[in-house]
Amino acid sequence: MKKDIRDEFLRLIHNEEYLKSEEYLKKNIPKKIYKFIDFLNKSDDVNKENDKKLDSLANNQLWLCKISNLNDPFEYVGCLNDESKDKDLIKMIYDAFKQQLLITSFTENGYDNMPMWSYYANDHRGICIEFEVLDNEKLYPVLYENKKLDITELIKRLIQLSVSNNNEDAANKKTIIKWLYMLALFKHTSWRHEQEYRIVKSSSCDKLDGLSISEDEDGKLNLVDEEGRIISIVNEEGQSISVSELGLKVSTIFIGKNCEYQKRLIDISKKIDCEVRQVTMDDVWII
Repeated sequence: MKKDIRDEFLRLIHNEEYLKSEEYLKKNIPKKIYKFIDFLNKSDDVNKENDKKLDSLANNQLWLCKISNLNDPFEYVGCLNDESKDKDLIKMIYDAFKQQLLITSFTENGYDNMPMWSYYANDHRGICIEFEVLDNEKLYPVLYENKKLDITELIKRLIQLSVSNNNEDAANKKTIIKWLYMLALFKHTSWRHEQEYRIVKSSSCDKLDGLSISEDEDGKLNLVDEEGRIISIVNEEGQSISVSELGLKVSTIFIGKNCEYQKRLIDISKKIDCEVRQVTMDDVWII
């Protein structure tokens, strides 16, 4: 039975051994991951949506969406247990981080996982894309827990560190900021069968630890970017980002048994230089 790296990774996180957790992850990230994409039944409106997905693949891009657009309404729901004078500030910081999150999801479950074709590829009308992982520092496993995490003390500590000029405090602040983003990795244990991996980005900064908290002349704390500009709430639904920028390479497109876009997908595979295969009930055929 294949080892699940999540258990050891989660143990290190709970022990606050963040550097060890990162090193462990780098050594154990899978070499290949998969993404199932649905194509809906054809109609004028649906064709436009299907075309967007096909064009994105042809341009070697992936769509990263805001966390509020995912299919689980309990995404990034942490416990905030605070009745002090700082409770509104803590809630503001939590909401600001949540609004900056952009996510794309993958799975360890390969093209031969039949339930994934039903869940995410519209009963084999879609495709499964196999990616080669080129950068093992951008991909994280989703961690499955039974309880919501209490992040109140984490945000309080971030506020304290944000008014310090100490170099060690600055390093600790970056670690806390990163793990406020990494809350996007936690889901309820009932989702564990999906064996999900994610790439998490900030819509405002290139690096997850690029955001910070700064005090203005009036003593008010604001969330700011790397250049000190105040972050506003992001309204767009997401961003298209190149596959190479995400540290991935498309290696194979698996076409679902009921997919109606076979010819177009073959043309796309030639353009982006990858294999393409047709999935059947009994086997996978190279086409």
